[in-house]
Amino acid sequence: MPERAVVERPRPGGRGDYATNIAFKLAGPAGLPAREVAEILRGLLAADASIAGIEVTGPGFLNFTLAHDVHTSVVRTVLTRGRAYGHGAALAGEVVRVGPGLRADAVARLVHAMGASVTRGVSDTRSASVAP
Repeated sequence: MPERAVVERPRPGGRGDYATNIAFKLAGPAGLPAREVAEILRGLLAADASIAGIEVTGPGFLNFTLAHDVHTSVVRTVLTRGRAYGHGAALAGEVVRVGPGLRADAVARLVHAMGASVTRGVSDTRSASVAP
């Protein structure tokens, strides 16, 4: 499995709302041509109600068209959840130690939003739990 999948706006002349080349990244490990992997993914993703259409172009690019109400439902969810939007309990009970720096501050905020306790400092026991 690739570490990262890139989904972006289609390039000029492209179709749909978004496009990805993920089939190319999966093709090698799967031992299949990228276009065949793209067709498999298309079949799996076609059942998702948030996708109005998905097509395979070229040697294996996937182009998505979102359902008409997808954007509206996201906005409605954000408004309903308010400040709680983006927060969860996936890391509840976990303790994450972060070091100094801006990146560490960003990580601390993200893991805290997912329910983890955050400790700051290097690897000594004097670190205190903090809410970012």
